[in-house]
Amino acid sequence: MILSRKSGLDRDKLLRMAIVHDLAESLTGDLVMEKGRKKVRSREERTKLDEKVLKKVFGEIENGQEYFALWQEANERQTKEAKFLKQVDKLEMLIQALEYEGETDPKKLDEFWENVEMHLEDKEFKTIFEELLTLRKKKFPK
Repeated sequence: MILSRKSGLDRDKLLRMAIVHDLAESLTGDLVMEKGRKKVRSREERTKLDEKVLKKVFGEIENGQEYFALWQEANERQTKEAKFLKQVDKLEMLIQALEYEGETDPKKLDEFWENVEMHLEDKEFKTIFEELLTLRKKKFPK
């Protein structure tokens, strides 16, 4: 919400999209990217599961199709709001990783940092990433 105010995006739509996106993850789990595990759900498998669950949930409420369409838009990542949301979601993942690094070897989470850096396009988000990276280096010097 705070980051979107300078961007010229439809903030109301963005917030609704974020909630619907997080609802899917809360019901089916987030995409797990972990090396060494044999049974990691692929993006396609997770998307199909999310779609099935959300069709059921939204099929039982008024205006459910509107919410399902927002979820689809977020997953397709073609609109400004969906692209923005993806980057915010990636930054939020880094904040979680930074917290987890206090409980494990920080090197185990390098993959998260590399993944996020690849997906950031917005200059402001890249600045936030650099600030988080600086904080990480201070907390966990190599």
